Amino acid sequence: MLMLITILSLPCLANTNKLLRSLTDLGYVPKDKIKVVLNRYIKKSEISLNDARPESAGSFSGWCPMTMTRPCRPSTAASPC
Repeated sequence: MLMLITILSLPCLANTNKLLRSLTDLGYVPKDKIKVVLNRYIKKSEISLNDARPESAGSFSGWCPMTMTRPCRPSTAASPC
């Protein structure tokens, strides 16, 4: 099983499609063994899930929503947000 993780931006989606096509065309991984996961998914994004659907994989296997509700406060490098 191969899991590719991408984000919802045109350059990343184009590279994901190129990689999927290369892997399947060269016979490294069968299509049914590839899963694509969408990271940092924003529901109200300009690119919809249907528009971003990978050509070779057919659909996304899952997505991880963007859950940041507030920006990190300014702090020193030693302290977390």
